[in-house]
Amino acid sequence: IYMPAKPKRVKHIALAIPLDIVYIERLLPGILEFARQQGGWVFTRVPERLSSSIEWLRGWQGDGAFVLTTSREDARIARSLPFPVVNVGGYLLDSRIPTVTVDQQMIGRMGAEHLLARRFRRFGYYGSSDLWYSQQRRAGFQSAIEASGSQCEVLEVPSMLESPRKWSRGRDELDAWLLSLQPPVGIMASWDLRAAMVVEASARVGLRVPEEI
Repeated sequence: IYMPAKPKRVKHIALAIPLDIVYIERLLPGILEFARQQGGWVFTRVPERLSSSIEWLRGWQGDGAFVLTTSREDARIARSLPFPVVNVGGYLLDSRIPTVTVDQQMIGRMGAEHLLARRFRRFGYYGSSDLWYSQQRRAGFQSAIEASGSQCEVLEVPSMLESPRKWSRGRDELDAWLLSLQPPVGIMASWDLRAAMVVEASARVGLRVPEEI
């Protein structure tokens, strides 16, 4: 008697993640390859939504989701969902969600090696005081710099995720910090947009990139 194989049930998986971050762009092929091997996965995204908020998942009838949690509220929502959730961000240390992320301290050490190889002797780190990944990158960067016999000046400010601080205050702090450094100085920022802020601030205060900063 021939018994036809039972069709594999399609699984609907939400991609509640922004796709314009380099790390996510490099992570996505791995997700898609795993889905191809498993077979029967259909991905869902919310049209017109640019933010990474996962609020829309509350009423979604699916089988699982990849999310990027940037706040404790998002982590709380993720934990309350009735299907498996995998977080792909390192913003929170204790999100209590299965998380795929990178070796944050190694990123800091790689940044130090890059600047040391370019024969800088003075160094700085600019990041966020309340974000776990930024603190870990600073620790890796600072330890590698100090192991080389040099010192690292640090400016850490509250992130813009939940801070009520005015934007202009953070800008003034960055300007003053850059002017306090003796050029040439190699600076590592916690991530790309913070690095862009350093470049913009250098232009404001009359420091040349990359000759002095």
